[in-house]
Amino acid sequence: MNDKPVVQGELVFNNLITPDTKFNPDKPTYSVVIAIKDDAEIKKLEDLGVKLKDYTNDKGVTVKQRTFKSFKPLRADDVIDLSGAATDMDIPRGSVVRVQFDPWDALEQRILDQYGVSTFLQRICVLEEAERKSSYSADLIPDQPPQQAEEEADIPF
Repeated sequence: MNDKPVVQGELVFNNLITPDTKFNPDKPTYSVVIAIKDDAEIKKLEDLGVKLKDYTNDKGVTVKQRTFKSFKPLRADDVIDLSGAATDMDIPRGSVVRVQFDPWDALEQRILDQYGVSTFLQRICVLEEAERKSSYSADLIPDQPPQQAEEEADIPF
């Protein structure tokens, strides 16, 4: 059994297919940013020493966000649906996901105090896929409704 922590939230940004090279072109990062609205999920992260950022949208609503990164691409079977089957890494913004991560403490206390525990991305389970809101062709959007978990035990990790 894998005992790495997991957190559930709403996908805000997805860089799983095309890595982010903005801050360091020589060291691309594959990442997701999720918005965490559930108090229990927020507390779970804070108890691990993970720092969350407050984001206030244009409607004045503030939510907690966290980036989960990997310095290597995820394997196809690291991004799964509720059945445990590999799914498309192009997860639409607004999808509800569960992220499994590996927390790493900084080597220096001053870095830990400023940035908190690092969150290295391990796996993602898409719990509820959002509708695509882009210029994608209608042929690429499946006709079937998204799967939803009946109970917590139905989620693969």
